[in-house]
Amino acid sequence: MIRQLCIRLLNGLSLIVTSVAAGTCWLAGLSGRSALMYPFWTHVFASLPGYPGMMLRRAFYRWMLQSCASGVAIQYGALITQRRASLGPGVYVGPYALVGWADIGANTLVGSRASLLSGG
Repeated sequence: MIRQLCIRLLNGLSLIVTSVAAGTCWLAGLSGRSALMYPFWTHVFASLPGYPGMMLRRAFYRWMLQSCASGVAIQYGALITQRRASLGPGVYVGPYALVGWADIGANTLVGSRASLLSGG
């Protein structure tokens, strides 16, 4: 009971904290500098360790990606380099993985240090 309450509280706080990062990306897009802010914030959130870092990465990518389910797990060091990426429910992105413009379906595991490139 208390554990679930803490997880919900951490989810809510993560969305609030990452809304600032998403807002700066949006404002940078208005000035034509969105190509600078999104990579900056992806590297910031990728470098945060542990469970709180995973929650912040999930919240940030839920704001920024084309679609990102609420139950994804994005591990330490993983980067999603294209905002057009899509992550389905139950997706696991391993440590130090790089994901480009990809549509990752439900219950998919992306291994550690894997690279999913953009394009055909």
